[in-house]
Amino acid sequence: MITKFYDLQEDSNPSNGAEITDVSQLLELIDGLLERPPFICELVGDNGFGLSFGIGRPIGCAQYRSTDGRPPYFVTTSRDADIAEDEFEFLMGDTLTPISGGYCIKFDLLKEVAAYFQETGQRSTLVEWEEI
Repeated sequence: MITKFYDLQEDSNPSNGAEITDVSQLLELIDGLLERPPFICELVGDNGFGLSFGIGRPIGCAQYRSTDGRPPYFVTTSRDADIAEDEFEFLMGDTLTPISGGYCIKFDLLKEVAAYFQETGQRSTLVEWEEI
């Protein structure tokens, strides 16, 4: 599937609007952004769905939704009690956005969720999702 990448924190990111055509390209892009403070970005698929996700180490978060803005919206849920008890902040539009740890997952798992979306345009079955 072809997706487009958008950095929701830095408009000047040269990758904004880049077409991603395979998983290796996506993972290389994500890994290249790890030195930044935690922030939100998104992949918009050519199938009418998008995956917004927070890049931070050692955690991340993800939301799956239709690109037309209509519900339902699905967010990942944590299976890790240590993460679920905390709250994390991700930058989006120069604003710190708090995300409950109950919606965060380990960063390596987040990369697998993003890779699955890149391949299929669907929600990954590796994590549990909650409709919000």
